[in-house]
Amino acid sequence: MQQSCLLNNLFYHHLLESGVDADHIIRIAFDSADDLYLIGESLIQIEKENRGVDPEKFMAYIRSKVAGEGMYYLLLDEIQMLDCFEAVLNGYLRKDNMDVFVTGSNAKLLSKDIATDYNGDKYMGLSEYMLYGGIPLVVLREGANDKAAALQNLFNEIYLRDITKRNRVKNIGELEDLLNILSSAIGSLTNPEKLKNTFKTIKKSRITSATIKKYLDYFEDSFLIESAQRYDIKGKAYIETLKKSERTRGRTRTRSGRLRTGTSFMMTTGSL
Repeated sequence: MQQSCLLNNLFYHHLLESGVDADHIIRIAFDSADDLYLIGESLIQIEKENRGVDPEKFMAYIRSKVAGEGMYYLLLDEIQMLDCFEAVLNGYLRKDNMDVFVTGSNAKLLSKDIATDYNGDKYMGLSEYMLYGGIPLVVLREGANDKAAALQNLFNEIYLRDITKRNRVKNIGELEDLLNILSSAIGSLTNPEKLKNTFKTIKKSRITSATIKKYLDYFEDSFLIESAQRYDIKGKAYIETLKKSERTRGRTRTRSGRLRTGTSFMMTTGSL
């Protein structure tokens, strides 16, 4: 529902406000009886016959709408309900005057066998999303260096500055170093005492485990990281973890892969 709202409301109005003519925006929700009627299909009949939407009828409708010049925008919701949607989308991706945006069921769109239905270059967009995220300010930059700089700037100005000001952190360098260390060892067992020893050995720092514990709490409160509960695979039972105020061990994971991307840029530029 969330992605449908983003596509059919927020993004649709964004296109209109950007100067795109309404007749150059084609919206189809494949779970809408009214939209299916437009392309000559019946939602009830589809359900009775246990089949998907006829792609030939859909493409014929699109051809009737794409009649003028300029770019046309296809906003397709619940795309998994269209039979052979992989081939249909591949065809539209080759057209210079069409830009296609789709939403659908994760169970179908992220299934392991869907990769065989697309050419490898179609996954460049997914790879970039996994690396840089979906923030327009970042992804619209040209080149990896510009995107890295934008990510680092956002990280410094939004995350770190907010944490340091809100919690009145004086040693910002140690805070950044700790986040870099955590981000480079996602999924590893760790605890404040172990991190303290790392600082002592590598950074020759006298930071205490209590201070590290506070910094970890700051990161968790800001949704940068979260503590993952340990799991005993053989016994299939969760290992009881200590309460947050008494935590001495546990795995750490970032809330977003872009955190690791952003901090890796900081490490390569000499912050750690």
